Amino acid sequence: DVTLTFDIREIAEMSERLNFDGTQVVLVSSSTSHKTAAEARATPATPENVTICHKPGKAGEKTKTIATANLSSHIGHGDYLGTCAVAPPAPSPGANVTICLLGAEIQINTSALDGYLALGATVGSCSGGSGGS
Repeated sequence: DVTLTFDIREIAEMSERLNFDGTQVVLVSSSTSHKTAAEARATPATPENVTICHKPGKAGEKTKTIATANLSSHIGHGDYLGTCAVAPPAPSPGANVTICLLGAEIQINTSALDGYLALGATVGSCSGGSGGS
């Protein structure tokens, strides 16, 4: 059994503050979302490791696999997601990375990556590849 309660006092106080005369309509709504057990199990886990180009453009440049937890610090000093290319991508202020969060593929600034990973986001596209810019 589920018991739902609602306190009308907040609506009444708002109506008084706004000088409602009783002819207005106040819409009160709420929303919720649910996942089935199967959907919850199907949610992809954050990958433990990602591939980066370490020290691009320097003598020690190499493609390296690192723990996802360390990605933010590597991006912060110029490394980038993916294998080392012949010519590394042009540096951009506030580098971005592609993540998948709750089935939505989005671009975020790398400075926010740790927070999104803590929310269950995965690095790369929602289709399973890893990528970034």
